[in-house]
Amino acid sequence: MITIQEIRKQAESLVQERNNEAADLSYKQALEGAIEINDAQLFSTIGRSGSIYEGIYGLKDIVKLVMEACERAVQLEPSKPAYHDTRALARALTGNYTGAIEDLEKSMEDPAYRNPATSTGQLQKHENWIKILRDEKKIPLTKQYSKVLLDR
Repeated sequence: MITIQEIRKQAESLVQERNNEAADLSYKQALEGAIEINDAQLFSTIGRSGSIYEGIYGLKDIVKLVMEACERAVQLEPSKPAYHDTRALARALTGNYTGAIEDLEKSMEDPAYRNPATSTGQLQKHENWIKILRDEKKIPLTKQYSKVLLDR
């Protein structure tokens, strides 16, 4: 039996192949499976994957499809900064800059972001991203930046 994570990875491969229709189907399957399990981390993983891969490959509408996963992750565990980060990315890609800024600011409330020993520069990155979203209303998403997000 194929796992939800395997379906998500299949969707990522399909995005890389620029097979948008098949990728959409795979992300839908992954989301349906995640809904049955109702796991915040799984929702966030699907949301982050769809958002980042859309950002890298420029395919349309995948992030709209995975937005539900981002929303569910935050609903299930609203105090988890990583889930707000994921939803911030999806919101920015869909043009909801105000919502993206709200999520980034929420994640920055976490003490780990304020601790230089544990934050690995996240606070500064978030502050820079917020400034860009406020000033220029565009998402600073490049292949290099997306790779960093994928490796988190």
